Amino acid sequence: MNFFKESDFFKRVSSLVIRLPFLFLLVFSFFYSTSLRADTSPEFYQLLGEVNAQLKTFTSTRGPQCTPDLIDKVQNALQGEMFTSALNTVVVAPLETGAKAGLSMLGVPAAVITTYSLMRCAMNESDAAGFGKCALGEAIGYGAGAGIDAAGADAISGALSGVAIDQAYGAARGAYESYQASSEVVEGESQSDCKVKYRIAWYKRAAQGAKGGKVHFQAWVSDCDCRSRSEAKSGYVSVWFKVNYSRAGSSQPGWKLNTFEKLH
Repeated sequence: MNFFKESDFFKRVSSLVIRLPFLFLLVFSFFYSTSLRADTSPEFYQLLGEVNAQLKTFTSTRGPQCTPDLIDKVQNALQGEMFTSALNTVVVAPLETGAKAGLSMLGVPAAVITTYSLMRCAMNESDAAGFGKCALGEAIGYGAGAGIDAAGADAISGALSGVAIDQAYGAARGAYESYQASSEVVEGESQSDCKVKYRIAWYKRAAQGAKGGKVHFQAWVSDCDCRSRSEAKSGYVSVWFKVNYSRAGSSQPGWKLNTFEKLH
């Protein structure tokens, strides 16, 4: 009896030893694929979560075989990549830094104008004069709420003029233009019931009605193990989203994904 127990024990150990290399490869491939996205910005991770959340609202698409469940297959692939919806809007560090630099040049208290408002002025205005007027309007509005009197308002008006406003505009606008010059891309592949290859690209150059540019989501679905004729065997999904400027943190610069613009 003991012999059989020991024999069974050695069989289990041998089986485990044989499987260990395969387990190692699985773990290694997981961490390797994750490390490829290590340089993805926090704000792009937030937008990826919002893309995933919006995909759940889609009901139709177009492909070689058109069926509603094609979107479901894409959703399942993204769930495997851990693109979860973000609870809060992420502060965009490069824009926050540029706005703070602008505020320091103006010498205006942070309680009077926020980095969110200053950066919005830098985005919307094409020159220092327009930027100064915009910032002054924001400052007066915040100043009234903070109980600043007429003399204080005059002091703020003086700070938001002359050489200082040129320098502040240069710092804030420069940060925004530098940020726009970049783009981010996440690509991947998932295999379960279907082979799903996806690409999510964020083109940050401002577009009409989209200060944060646009996100383009693409997914190619193939080799599906269909259980019925109503299921899709293959197809292609393409969606465009606008990225809007949004308040984050303590009235700081952030981005938010708009409702999808084009789906096909």
